[in-house]
Amino acid sequence: MKFLFDDTIAGIATAPGEGGVAIVRVSGRDAASLLCSAFRGKKNIAPENIPTRLMRYGHIIGADGEVIDEAMAVLFRAPYSYTREDVAELHVHGGSFCAQKTLARLVELGARIAQPGEFTRRAFENGRIDLSQAEAVMDAIRADGELASRAAQDQLSGSLRREIEDFQSRLTMLLAKIDAAADYPDEDLDEETRVSCVEEFRRLSDRMQVLLRSAKDARHIRDGVATAIFGAPNAGKSSVLNLLLGSDRAIVTPIAGTTRDTLEERLVLRGLVFRLIDTAGIRDTEDTVEAIGVDRAKNTIEQADILVFVIDSANQADFDPQVAASLPTDKPLLVLLNKSDLTTEVSSSQIETLLPRAKVLSICARTGEGGDALRDALYEMALGETSQSSSQLLLGNMRHVQLLKEACSILQRGLDAAMSGIPVDLLGVDVQQAWQVLGQITGNTCEEDVIDAIFANFCVGK
Repeated sequence: MKFLFDDTIAGIATAPGEGGVAIVRVSGRDAASLLCSAFRGKKNIAPENIPTRLMRYGHIIGADGEVIDEAMAVLFRAPYSYTREDVAELHVHGGSFCAQKTLARLVELGARIAQPGEFTRRAFENGRIDLSQAEAVMDAIRADGELASRAAQDQLSGSLRREIEDFQSRLTMLLAKIDAAADYPDEDLDEETRVSCVEEFRRLSDRMQVLLRSAKDARHIRDGVATAIFGAPNAGKSSVLNLLLGSDRAIVTPIAGTTRDTLEERLVLRGLVFRLIDTAGIRDTEDTVEAIGVDRAKNTIEQADILVFVIDSANQADFDPQVAASLPTDKPLLVLLNKSDLTTEVSSSQIETLLPRAKVLSICARTGEGGDALRDALYEMALGETSQSSSQLLLGNMRHVQLLKEACSILQRGLDAAMSGIPVDLLGVDVQQAWQVLGQITGNTCEEDVIDAIFANFCVGK
């Protein structure tokens, strides 16, 4: 994707569909003159005299002098704008027609329609934000819950950039020591420098590992927590889903096998989004349709982040220990002993013996008993040690995770080399490589095609 930063771009910055207001954004050296040509206020103002950051009332005017729409207009002069270029915004009535007509008028006057992410790309290229902050723009747009929005805003503020810059600063100082030891061999600095390398490699690696440990929680916050609700037919899985949602979303009947396919619903708990997936009852069956549902249930279990195993505590015959034994051991497991209002045949001690890693709750999905404890357990399992009020920097972008893992690997290699007695000047290679890899996170050492690919995933107008 080629960008011509000496031209002027325009795009619709608001989502398609009906709304109160639609915003058409313009960025580039001709933004002020295009605004003057397309917009007519109470007074005609020359481009150089347009007041900055002052919203003005008027109309969008077509080439024939006809009014396209009633509008408000504002100009942000460089460098105090989103892109650090002159930026104009035209606020017209919501809906596609007025916005599209306004955009067409701007193109007619000489603007180019912006490519996806081009406004943010210009902000990045002009030094207003780094690459990690640019990626956080889309995270903020796509945030589906309070915690996801908060994490995106934290990265937008530059928290990750500051962390990476500190890593690079320490590596730069370390490289200066290595160069000094090589340039002044008579000073006998090798051993002192080796000790500094060992200490710094360890310190940086430990700090990076703390960041990497946050990746799982960050993914849950950003993408939502896939929560599989499963168990034997008629155990009460759909009732559990309805209990969590507070509505009768899933069909519930006394007939075993009512649910034959997966049903996914969204639940927000304290700002965290859960993707609740109700599944078909797991059992051996000769019914072709039900068998497909059982296979999908098993696949959902394999892919989920949290497992919610619903057991009919009043029916020992329907409890299959083989299902329990086959569950993945690397996922949080919540066992719900449902139908606690009836005579209990399956006890919590029995489950704890069979599944010692599981958290066991006794509930009655039909009456709502245990609902609060169920919600608390899901939230705690999803975030682990990360609390809602945590100020810990969360590493939620997989590109960042992979690059930080690569930097850690390089530092470990450097540590092993330093401990083995390799000449100190050769340690500079690992220091430089780690610095370069970290720079790809913020974009100051990133290849152009990688940057192109990142911005290609942006929405148009942002």
